[in-house]
Amino acid sequence: CQLGCFSVNKTIHDNLIPESADRLALEEVDSVVQNGKLTCAGAFDLARRLKLGPMAVATAANLRRYKIHQCQLGCF
Repeated sequence: CQLGCFSVNKTIHDNLIPESADRLALEEVDSVVQNGKLTCAGAFDLARRLKLGPMAVATAANLRRYKIHQCQLGCF
C-alpha cells in the first residue's frame, strides 16, 4: 500500500521523527480528519492537492495518531 499500511510494522510508526513531516501536510490533515479518522481516498486526495506523495500525508496522519480507514483496496 502506498500509505504504508501493509508494511511489517503496520500503520502507526512509533519511530517517526516529527521534523520529517511536511508542515503543510500536518496542518491540512487536521482540517480533513473526522472523529480521529482519515479515509484512504481522503489521504490520496489531500496528497494530490498538496502535490505530495501519499506517504507524506500518511506520515502526517500517523504523527497526529489519526487512523486511516475505508481502504480503497477493501482490506480494512
